[in-house]
Amino acid sequence: MLALVAAAIAVATSAAASPRSPDSPPPAALSRADAAWAASLTRAAQVWASAHTAPTPADYRAQAEAFLDTLPGGDAVTIEWGDPEGHLGGVWIPGPPTIILNAQRLDGRVEATQDVLRHEIAHVHQNLALTASGLSLAQYTARLDALFDGDGVERSADAVAALLGATTLRYQSEFTPAQLDAAREILADRVP
Repeated sequence: MLALVAAAIAVATSAAASPRSPDSPPPAALSRADAAWAASLTRAAQVWASAHTAPTPADYRAQAEAFLDTLPGGDAVTIEWGDPEGHLGGVWIPGPPTIILNAQRLDGRVEATQDVLRHEIAHVHQNLALTASGLSLAQYTARLDALFDGDGVERSADAVAALLGATTLRYQSEFTPAQLDAAREILADRVP
């Protein structure tokens, strides 16, 4: 189909490139029906391209900010566009309510960015729970590791992301009822 569209565009543009008045008939090589068909294919190709072109960085980033605001606690979080040590996203634990997104790897990838934000908002809630609890980072991490069979900080963030509707999870994709309960506690800024 794309080859046909490209051929039709080439024929239509080569015919359109020849100098003639707007009132003159189409060249003999291109009948009115062929010209109309080529024009409709050109319009279809333009519509397809506009629907399948990644949003510009400014639009895309505004979409990411707007999506973050829909997540629990997201309206109090800022996005920093950079490179979180090669990861798609990151949050410093302990640290401020800032999600660092990898601009180079995520720009224009709306669905992937939304899943990354779902995961990273969990780390923001982990920070809030950690701060409120008075536990050390080592104590907090040990609790999560016990609940999630190791790598508890990341796996619990995936559990939160799953609760929030993520379709792509990096660390764990299936959770026990106890792990999902722990994720709900994290979303409530409590230590599970």
